[in-house]
Amino acid sequence: MATDNVLELNHIRKTYTSKNKISTLALNDVSVELRMGEVLGIVGESGSGKTTLGRIMTGSLAQDEGHIILFGNDITDLKPKKKAEEFFHSRMVYQIPQEAFDQKHTIGDGIRDDLKAMKVPRKELNSKAVELLDVCGLPQEYLEHYPFEMSGGQSVRACVARAITVEPEILVCDEVTRALDATEQKNIIQLLFNIKRVYNLSMVFISHDLNLVSKFCDRIIVMENGKIAEQGSAKEIMENPKTDYAKKLVEHTLLVHSENAVIGALGLPRAASQAKRDEEHRKQLEE
Repeated sequence: MATDNVLELNHIRKTYTSKNKISTLALNDVSVELRMGEVLGIVGESGSGKTTLGRIMTGSLAQDEGHIILFGNDITDLKPKKKAEEFFHSRMVYQIPQEAFDQKHTIGDGIRDDLKAMKVPRKELNSKAVELLDVCGLPQEYLEHYPFEMSGGQSVRACVARAITVEPEILVCDEVTRALDATEQKNIIQLLFNIKRVYNLSMVFISHDLNLVSKFCDRIIVMENGKIAEQGSAKEIMENPKTDYAKKLVEHTLLVHSENAVIGALGLPRAASQAKRDEEHRKQLEE
């Protein structure tokens, strides 16, 4: 049956077990659709399950239960090697390069390894790697940099460059703007927007920042304690949230955005009381 979905996760369940045999249910009966060409936002507090969901979307983490349909094919029961092949064009952009690159090798080494997997001729590896860095706003010399030598914004750009090496159809971005200042956040969002347009891909944007997600994404999924609390268009979630949890997220987002706008207009630093308010809000959500 024809579908506009490039990825479907049906009734996904994932449990982590610690060395002390303590089990934590990270995802509980979660079903998600990613539509062709859309930007899907996933928001929630720490521990809500959003990163676990993103990793399952790219095949870097296996679910305990549930079905995965990728590009119209049910790949749930495939053997690991075959499943990895199916997920080859579904990539994750990490917040820090330590998760995307081997710390003992340069950024260029990592990108060239993926280019080799794409059967790029050896004599073209370096020029292609330079081209990918240029697309992501990094000069050629960064090919010789190690992951730990890069700033936050540079790290994200390097991770994007490696992700697009395989010409992905799905790009999952996990908290890529979290450690960046407002200016660099804007630059990275613009980069992702350009990448989506040039490569005509579908994108998942995982973040704790509902204000940012609402501006960048077509649809939003709100995660709470391993479940989907609410989902809908960005406009629906921001203007008419239905669950108490989503309402709290929206109210907090609007309050912070309003306060920062006033402070910015006055040329003053962000209110010191905001950190305290953030902590109080986090405790309210956990109650």
